[in-house]
This record gives sequence, structure tokens and C-alpha cells, in this order.
Amino acid sequence: RVAIWRGDIAEARRLATSLESATRSAGPHMRSHALGTLSWQAEAEGNWPEVRRIASEVITLMRENEGTKFCAFAGSSLACAAVADAREGRLDEARALLERAHKTIQTRAALWWPNALAAVGDRSALSDEPASSSPHVWTGYATACLLLGEHERALEAASRLEAMAARGAWLAGAVAETMRDEVAGRGFEGPGHRRLRERGYFGTSAILSMRAPAS
Repeated sequence: RVAIWRGDIAEARRLATSLESATRSAGPHMRSHALGTLSWQAEAEGNWPEVRRIASEVITLMRENEGTKFCAFAGSSLACAAVADAREGRLDEARALLERAHKTIQTRAALWWPNALAAVGDRSALSDEPASSSPHVWTGYATACLLLGEHERALEAASRLEAMAARGAWLAGAVAETMRDEVAGRGFEGPGHRRLRERGYFGTSAILSMRAPAS
């Protein structure tokens, strides 16, 4: 994840692919860690078919290893696929994936959880402001605020992300700028979206342009 946050998506892809290759003969839990990392990569790039393929592999892995306790890495693969489905209006499918993913988390502050809930219109995504200082956790919460139309809270979260960007998390700053684009109505023409897309973060840009479905 470090390479993704510093804005080097090509290096992040190389590392994620290397991890996936190295764990093909590993146990199911460790294998799910590699697949979760690969799903974050595919989501950031906007490779939605790959996101769905990974989720399918994770579901098969979980079914074939029912005695294994899976964690939020497995859940993240399912949540990324839920966002992909929600983008296309496949809300029943997205909610089914999230129901399965929910069994893997220990806390609602799981890295991918708030924005995945927001993508299907679940306002419980905003029930807790993050206690962590992680840019990944704050990005999930900030994205949820934006998707659910909570613009004041989204801009407050964007300010937090900008502070993290000043400490080296390039992606946090790009997400914050894109959120300001969206609140101001600039959309894909805004500098934040252009900044993300110039570096290959087409999926991140696409997610920030989403809006939650009406409840």
C-alpha cells in the first residue's frame, strides 16, 4: 500500500503482482491477503473486470476452506467488487457481497468498509468518525461522506487528508483535491480528477464521481 499512497501506481502494481505470485501455493488465509492487496490495486486503476475476477476467486477460496478464519483482506476483495456492482446499478448483487464481507471484519473502521457501504446508500457508513490517523481509513470515511452528500463533513475530512499529504501521502492530497472538485461541481474537469488520472488512478477518480442511490 505504501507505493499506492505515494502516487507510484506502477510500482504498487509490480509489488501486488509479485505478492500474488508468491502466495499461489500458500494457505488460504495468506492467499486471501495477496488477493485483497491485488483488489485494491485493480480498484485504484479502475480495472473492474479484474476486481470481479478476484472477488470470485476469494469466494471460491472461502467456500473450499470453511474451517479457515478469513480477515478484512478477504473482505476487501468482496467490498471492491460491491463498489464495482454499485457503479453499474447492480445494488442487490453489491449488498449480497457486502453481507458476505461483513463476516470478515472485526471493526467498522475496516479500511474499505465506509465507502463500500456508502456506494449502496447505507448511511451507517458515517456512524463513526475514524479514530485512526491512517490515510487509508480517512479516505474511506471521506469518500463515504462525499457519496452520501454530506459535503460539510466531506470537506472537513478533506482537510485531514491534506495534512496527511503534507507528510508524504500523495494520494491523500489528490483525493482531497478531487473531493473539492466534486463539491464545487467541477467534476472530471477539475484539477483533482486530472491529477488522479494522469497518474493512472482512474478507478479512484471514478469512485469519487459516484453518488449513493436514493434510499
